Amino acid sequence: SNQNPLLFFDDTTGTLHLWHTQAPANSGEGGAEVHHLSSRDGGKTWSASERYFHEKGIFIRNRIIRRKDKTLFWPFYSTSQSEGDCPVFAWSSTASVPDNGTGWHSKLLDQGDARLEQPTCWHQPHDTGTVECYFRDCNQKNIYSSSSNDGGKSFSKPEPTKLPNPGSGIEAFGPLHSTEDIVLMFNPTTDEHRDPLAAALSSDGGKTWSRQRNVQDGPTGIPNTGPNEFSYPTVLQTG
Repeated sequence: SNQNPLLFFDDTTGTLHLWHTQAPANSGEGGAEVHHLSSRDGGKTWSASERYFHEKGIFIRNRIIRRKDKTLFWPFYSTSQSEGDCPVFAWSSTASVPDNGTGWHSKLLDQGDARLEQPTCWHQPHDTGTVECYFRDCNQKNIYSSSSNDGGKSFSKPEPTKLPNPGSGIEAFGPLHSTEDIVLMFNPTTDEHRDPLAAALSSDGGKTWSRQRNVQDGPTGIPNTGPNEFSYPTVLQTG
């Protein structure tokens, strides 16, 4: 099966890149391979799919961002570690997308006693050299956060935020063009409950999330009364 597609438009080359994981049916994440395609005409036609990373067990989901020096920063996670799943941060030496996985430097996150996956990251509006990352919590309690002051080469010990997380995917985007706010999509619940789906805004780089509303609450907008699921969101700004 093919899973977790990830798009990135490289404005240095005018190329739209698509990565996805691929694994035999029922093989689990440990056997997954990351494959890559590219398009030079905005997605009308695509190159042949080729394996991108040599390692198996890499799982992608959330977006690539540019570092302060315009090189690339890619958060994902590895399922092939002896101690279990672990977030990984990769960065390029060039402003353009490397031809294959050997063009990325990477480092595992020291997650301590936490069990984290699928980091989503942004540049802090007050300092573009500072990268903030939020994480999905496999213990199904809280979103975790960690920050880097060196463009993503090293990160602080992840700590739980006040935002709940039922072990589901999250995604952040920002800073927004007009306000420098950060927007976060997540399930404001715990213990596997993935309804409702909420959007929150932060005006202080993620320290507080004072504005929050449910985007989906039950299948018809009525508060949840059953095992509904609205999860794995993505968010971006247009215009």
